[in-house]
Amino acid sequence: MIVRTCKICGKKFLCRFPSDPHQCCSKKCRNIARSISLKGRIITWGNKISKAKRGKKRPDMIGNTWRKGHTPWNKGKKLSDEIKRKISETLRQKYRSGELINPRKGVKATKEQIEKNRISHVIWFHNKSSEEKKLQLERLRRHKFPTTLEKKVLQLIDEYNLPFRYVGNGVLWINNKNPDFVSLDGKILIEVYCTYRHPKNYELLRRSALPQFHIIFLNEKDINRSGWKEHCLHIIKEKCNEVYKINQGTDQ
Repeated sequence: MIVRTCKICGKKFLCRFPSDPHQCCSKKCRNIARSISLKGRIITWGNKISKAKRGKKRPDMIGNTWRKGHTPWNKGKKLSDEIKRKISETLRQKYRSGELINPRKGVKATKEQIEKNRISHVIWFHNKSSEEKKLQLERLRRHKFPTTLEKKVLQLIDEYNLPFRYVGNGVLWINNKNPDFVSLDGKILIEVYCTYRHPKNYELLRRSALPQFHIIFLNEKDINRSGWKEHCLHIIKEKCNEVYKINQGTDQ
């Protein structure tokens, strides 16, 4: 999609196709443009239609739909790899230069949509066979990389030499769960998450799924605040001291 300026009201609007002759933002402006000449021409959808065909109905269409039996010109045609590559490169250049704009750019999903998508994904995954589940988990292992929040926690661990290692890239799976960080002795996990993208009872669900581990939870409110390093370091050290005191008591 590209950004164009309405010739009538001057308002900017998104146009789906670059070759689209439409230059008005709304139906109201289009009707005004039909009777007003701008720069020696009338802005209307009929400019590129010959006078003989204007106002006549298409024989192969009923309203906005094709008649039964109509065969599209591109039916059965396949693009070659070279043409696909050229289309991909052209679109990539236009998106990078700003000539085309992703219609979903800046659009955030509501909490209801996120919860609905999460439930549908859980049902979809539950109905798969064990072999299909293994393949899906393998794909996740290959494509999952540190998020922005995880990178900041990685920076904290490296800076203060904390006894944790990153396993959120699919190195470690426990009960079909992939934790983000695990302590070197394997007793404590660190889960980094965003409250906007996870259910409200995420911490409870995670603890019930991994009951044999002590889990430290860090969300975007902990990591994006001012003085986040001292704050997160305090949370991690406090939990570690609590866990190892319990272990020392049980060993005695």
